[in-house]
Amino acid sequence: MYFEQLGFILVSKDFLRKVFSKIEKAEDIEEFGRELGLTMAKEYVSYFFPQVNSKSLIKYLDLWFRRFQSYQHRIDNDRNNNNQNNNNNNNNGERHYFTVIHDINMNFSIALRTILEGLIVPIIKSDIEFRDITASAISFSFEVSR
Repeated sequence: MYFEQLGFILVSKDFLRKVFSKIEKAEDIEEFGRELGLTMAKEYVSYFFPQVNSKSLIKYLDLWFRRFQSYQHRIDNDRNNNNQNNNNNNNNGERHYFTVIHDINMNFSIALRTILEGLIVPIIKSDIEFRDITASAISFSFEVSR
């Protein structure tokens, strides 16, 4: 319901496949994605949550990804605990792993990657690790300090 208030519309995957297949330059896709990601960080997350921070970002991602064909979100709380004795790392962060199945095309995956970079990096102040980017899905992770 709230996505419609922000101007989101429902379109078919076939429509998105055709639109994204017409974009030939990777730079155009990446520029589009970056601009949209920064807009999402500034406007959309703050529409849903009073504060824009790592916790509200993760809640927003869960809301947004529900609109895709399928997604999975896993949290690894033990990542830093295993290394803490070895290097005195006191970060005690959580690593969030996301896989989003969209089944559109590779250009859409590239756009989604740059959207996510523009959205997530300014908020968590850290890089995102993209594991798999295919024509039908994207998998990535990032760390959030507790």
